[in-house]
Amino acid sequence: MVEYSFVVDLSGNRLSPCNKNKAYYLIRKNKAKMLNKFPMVIQLQKIVEDDNIDDVKNYLGIDDGSKNVGLGIIQQCNTKVKTVFKGTIELRQDVSTKMTVRKGHRTYHRYHKRYREKRFDNRRASKRKNRLAPTILQKKQSILRVVSKLLKWTKIDAIYLEDVLIDIRAMIEGKKLYKWQYQKSNRLDNNIRLAVFMRDNFKCVDCNSNMMDRYLTKIKGKNLYIRHPMHVMQGKKYLQVELGKIAPLSLTTGADTANHRIDWNIEKSHSNDALVVCGTEIKTKDINIKEWHIKPLRRKSKGDIDKIVDGFRLRDYVKYTKRNGLCYIGYITALYPDKKQFNMTTKDDIVLKRYGLKSLNLISRPNSIRFL
Repeated sequence: MVEYSFVVDLSGNRLSPCNKNKAYYLIRKNKAKMLNKFPMVIQLQKIVEDDNIDDVKNYLGIDDGSKNVGLGIIQQCNTKVKTVFKGTIELRQDVSTKMTVRKGHRTYHRYHKRYREKRFDNRRASKRKNRLAPTILQKKQSILRVVSKLLKWTKIDAIYLEDVLIDIRAMIEGKKLYKWQYQKSNRLDNNIRLAVFMRDNFKCVDCNSNMMDRYLTKIKGKNLYIRHPMHVMQGKKYLQVELGKIAPLSLTTGADTANHRIDWNIEKSHSNDALVVCGTEIKTKDINIKEWHIKPLRRKSKGDIDKIVDGFRLRDYVKYTKRNGLCYIGYITALYPDKKQFNMTTKDDIVLKRYGLKSLNLISRPNSIRFL
């Protein structure tokens, strides 16, 4: 599986990515130094002045979602097209729960004071125009954080984003959008399930119920869960405006993505869809590169981050080896200075608690975004 390294020169100019093996070769020859390990970024020990650098175009594709977001970068030059980066962003799903807990703590604190002036009308922030709920806003900001990080390592000439169009009102209230607000599909077979629902007014033809329980039982289907589509729909305008400030933005439809993916014989996934969204024809062998699992980190207090135990900190990406030779790779979630122990969560979401620090090796130290 191919893995690429981002490259910048001595003055910080962003150059075309190179093969990871070539990057290590340049480091061994003292022609470059490593700036970041995951993903790999190297800096050349010279300034590169290349007149042909403008002939190479980098296109960023984004497959927006509520739980997972696909990212892909395609490099196009005069002779060939290649994929240099692809990954999937894991978005947080716990913001609403944490805000509810915080509300309970504040209520308890307020009611146990001897006196406090009432502030029920102090709701100016929640009533401002074009406001997004924190649950939705943090998801869009996470995407922008990752895009801004990649922009430091490689240039982005254009951004392609799939414009999500879902008829929420027809699904829950029976209301319909105007005819010009529906996305136009050029191939019905990719949208046949939605077309049948719309034809029957989202009701079961057998029991005339909106829930379609008997119909879904026959086809072994599931009820429509619209919470995640609603999150994508409500925050898409904010995301489009912010991405347009980074690079020229083009919008595509889900029908076009499905058509291209089938025509080019590409397996469906979040990261592959992000590559297909760019609209540049790619082959199956071109997308066989390392796929990154990206997770933007929450902001922690400096006291927790700066706490060092035997050279290790919270959020460090580490490798733990047991006595029997079994290895675990993950990140530190807790440190216990008194007993020299730690907790870690592996890449496979296995939680290890109260393990000793002796058999622990540091791999990398992510700052605000973790690439696995």
